[in-house]
Amino acid sequence: MNTKNYTIGDVGLIKLAVLFGTLFFISVIPEFANWVIRTHWAWFIIIAVLLAIKPILKTFKK
Repeated sequence: MNTKNYTIGDVGLIKLAVLFGTLFFISVIPEFANWVIRTHWAWFIIIAVLLAIKPILKTFKK
């Protein structure tokens, strides 16, 4: 995958697309919405941090 030509705006649009895609699934699938509401918020933060470790390390690696 050639991601070298992505700009900051492109990455931002991808992030927004994922956000709105997730909101779509929450609004369309009631079981998914119930799971999101029942799950403690800390799990989402923990998963976000774990998923961000490798890209952050790669970004700041010399």
